[in-house]
Amino acid sequence: MLAFSSKTGKYFRFELLFLLFLSYIRPVISDLEYSYYEEGNIWNFTQALEFRLVFGTISMILYSVFYWGFLKPLLFKKKTFYLVLSAVGYVVIYSVVNKYQHWLVANMEFLSEDIRKEAWANFLKYKVRFVVNYILSYVILLLFGFAYVIRSLQQDEEVKLLKEQALITELNYLKAQLQPHFFFNTLNNIYALAIRGSKDTAPMVARLSQMMRYIIYESNHAKVKLSQEVEFLSNYMEIEKIRRPSSIAVDLETQGVTPFQEIEPLLLLPLVENAFKHGVEDEMEKGFVRVLIVVQENEVILLVENSKPIKPSNEHAGGVGLENLKKRLALLYADRHELTVENTNAIYRVILSLQLS
Repeated sequence: MLAFSSKTGKYFRFELLFLLFLSYIRPVISDLEYSYYEEGNIWNFTQALEFRLVFGTISMILYSVFYWGFLKPLLFKKKTFYLVLSAVGYVVIYSVVNKYQHWLVANMEFLSEDIRKEAWANFLKYKVRFVVNYILSYVILLLFGFAYVIRSLQQDEEVKLLKEQALITELNYLKAQLQPHFFFNTLNNIYALAIRGSKDTAPMVARLSQMMRYIIYESNHAKVKLSQEVEFLSNYMEIEKIRRPSSIAVDLETQGVTPFQEIEPLLLLPLVENAFKHGVEDEMEKGFVRVLIVVQENEVILLVENSKPIKPSNEHAGGVGLENLKKRLALLYADRHELTVENTNAIYRVILSLQLS
């Protein structure tokens, strides 16, 4: 019963190579050393190659059945008693096979006469002996150690996969919170314009349509082009600009943005949205929101600054956008981001630095 599953399949090549090493390469290396040190002629090892090929194949079969059929499954299921029992069984079977494999080789007519005669002589000479120390030291312990290494690698991979799945779940949850939050605010803006009968209502609806298309079709991707994210922010700021008095200055500037940089979708929006929400929402006569996005080599820097109203209101405190951003940054850019806040009497400034992967 050879145990083989999709989880362990990626390690099959390493396991196979290890068993091939034990069955063929290790005995040949041993013969090579013996030829060089004991016989004084390194090339004498070639005389035993046919012998090693035949007996190595028999060993390969035994190793494979024991490793994949018993040792590995029992080890992974932590069935210690049956694991020890299988090791004892292997010692018994190996000891018996060690004698009768010579009989098998002696009856293989396709082999050379010399190896067949030698095999028959060994069959008559050898008795069944339980060489426990040799089998434990050179076979079982090596297979046990290798199986433990494979088990450790698989466990590390499973833990990593669980962490990645948890990360994806958390990010999807945060984005699910962000999107209704954003649309709620934007629809309120359109509603306010519609009540006033503003001519800007239609352009705002058109821009919102583009933004919705971006959120529906692009934000589900793990990453998007930074240029797309900038375009999304531009549409958002234009919507905000439409509903503000002309005395409110809204500016967006970019430097070094190319079609090649990528970033997680909707990552920059909360800071820009926050600037409008807390900066000029209550400012009726004058104010500003300035956004600067700079790309330098592998770093993206976002600078957002806004004026502060003379009489700030607490009505908008406690939004989910900024908190979501901090959580997403902790998940996506744990050691690759820096968020700086500068709060003066007149200006609120946020600088976000991201190291792109």
